[in-house]
Amino acid sequence: MHKQTNVLAVGNSKNEIVLMDAERFAPIQVLKDQHQGRVSSLAWNPAFTSVLSSGSIDSQILNNDVRMPQSLFSVFR
Repeated sequence: MHKQTNVLAVGNSKNEIVLMDAERFAPIQVLKDQHQGRVSSLAWNPAFTSVLSSGSIDSQILNNDVRMPQSLFSVFR
């Protein structure tokens, strides 16, 4: 989907994860319809830099490979 450099991940109260180009401060991609509550925690995987883990008040941790169109690949409840 995008080159994995200078990407900022932002969680919001709309239950979305917004991937932003940190240099241009422009949205690149929005991950919707995954969490059922405010996204409050995000972490990039240092070994696999395209993998983003997100935590929400819905008590789930989701893992996304943001290079893929259907990026969600695992859920922890």
